[in-house]
Amino acid sequence: MPKHVVVQADLLPQGVELVELPTHVDERGELVVAENSNLPFEPRRFFWITHVPTTAERGGHAHRTCAEVLYALAGKVKIDLSDGNRETTIELSQANTGVIIPSMVWCRLYDFSSDFVGLCFASEPYQAEGYLREWDDFLKEVNTTKHKV
Repeated sequence: MPKHVVVQADLLPQGVELVELPTHVDERGELVVAENSNLPFEPRRFFWITHVPTTAERGGHAHRTCAEVLYALAGKVKIDLSDGNRETTIELSQANTGVIIPSMVWCRLYDFSSDFVGLCFASEPYQAEGYLREWDDFLKEVNTTKHKV
């Protein structure tokens, strides 16, 4: 069972959590285990991020229905997360600690270390129409969703 780590819980956007995967350490190194039972959903897509210029930004979008869990397997990255009301910045720098990015949470990655390698598990296959790529469109959709409840 993964260990969930709470960071400034009152500032975290809805559903955002840090998840610590089981790690086995001995004289041969570290082995971090990710299984479906360790994740908040059964992954349908996997991708990794490498060779990012240190001044580049990635993300800059939200997913309408897809959730993700992102890990920094090497190096570090800062992530701004917002649900339209609450926002926080998280730095990932340990291979066994990832961040759950639920649907309808805006995500921006930046301040990459030169050795950054990221691994992302996604709850859905890629669908271009599932992305909100403009901040104002995201806010409109968040506000529309709130009024439907």
